[in-house]
Amino acid sequence: MKQLTNKQKSDSRSSRRLLGLDAFLNDSGLQDLPMHSRLSFVPLINYWKRRVNSQEIGERVLAREVVRKLDDCLEFLAPINDYSLLEKHRDFVELILSGVLPLAYRQNQMMQVGKPFSLIGFYQTPKLRKALDEESISVRINSDPDFARNILVIRSCVLVLNTFYGQNIHIERPFIFSLKSEESGL
Repeated sequence: MKQLTNKQKSDSRSSRRLLGLDAFLNDSGLQDLPMHSRLSFVPLINYWKRRVNSQEIGERVLAREVVRKLDDCLEFLAPINDYSLLEKHRDFVELILSGVLPLAYRQNQMMQVGKPFSLIGFYQTPKLRKALDEESISVRINSDPDFARNILVIRSCVLVLNTFYGQNIHIERPFIFSLKSEESGL
């Protein structure tokens, strides 16, 4: 019988917890949006390619490492349909995400990255992952689910308008989710 490492056990608990989060989002209507998307790392890869000769040494070192590792991860030059690639190339994913989630914040901030128009993330910072690993955690949104769904649809439409139609529309209403540990009450 194969023994699981601590990391595999943690990933398994996080996956179960995320399935619970997925069920919460589906039950609240927050996952059923009228638009569809696919995950693409191409813009982020292009960002790093443009910084290979940066004057800032840290940025240059990271950019060169991304480009070097890209040779082993050519699947990331097309939209990702197979999410198992993210786990297979987890080191590469963590490296290219350093342009979005600064390394200095990852241990202290609860953040996640997901595909557009989705509240389910494929990457969580260690602090968020640890919180999701707790068996007795409950998730709730801090507003009416119907109102939150409407805001999510509006935000998605604004993103499309701003990105593809040159608009400059701002939506300031944030989504706030609460994670509560039933054991500690925090």
